[in-house]
Formats: sequence, structure tokens, C-alpha cells
Amino acid sequence: MLATTNVKFRLFGANGLPILGALITAILTRQDTDGGSVCKIYSVQGVSNEDGECVLALWPNSRGTTGSQYSVSVASKLAVIDEYTITVPESLSTVLVESIKST
Repeated sequence: MLATTNVKFRLFGANGLPILGALITAILTRQDTDGGSVCKIYSVQGVSNEDGECVLALWPNSRGTTGSQYSVSVASKLAVIDEYTITVPESLSTVLVESIKST
């Protein structure tokens, strides 16, 4: 079984209030390998809670050999709120998505 890193997403609206019920989807951009084990393209999803937070357990693709990233989509019931890519580091502590977003 491949290791995972917890990545915390914190979502707030333009009014500064937490966004409840947003769907966060992280999809690995390509197949990758980790110490000889294949990590196939997969999707992990979660929903933000009343504090606007969601934690996803993601494979730390910084361990991979192909330069994969995660394509992240954040959507409300009405529309896509944000889209970006991340490279997840190997970490025993929870990583804030703001610190690993690609610009």
C-alpha cells in the first residue's frame, strides 16, 4: 500500500464566510511509480464542512518518477469555484493546500 499525505483545503466565499458543501476533486495527472509500485491515475473527492474545510489523503507524488501532479477542481452546486494543480510532498503532518498550489 502506498503512503499518503493529508492535504487540508480551506474554502471561504467573497464575504469571508466558510463555504459549506463544496466538492473538492483531486485527480493524478498521469500514471506514476513509487519504489517499484505503480500508482495509477485515480481520483480522490471530499466535501467541505461547516468550517469550509476538507482533508484529502493523497499519495505524495513528489515521490514519483514521472513528474505527475494533481489537477484539483473545487465546485459548488452551481459552478466551478477554482481549478489548479498541486504537487503533494511526503509529510507526516497535514499540509495546507495554499502552500503547495502551482501559480
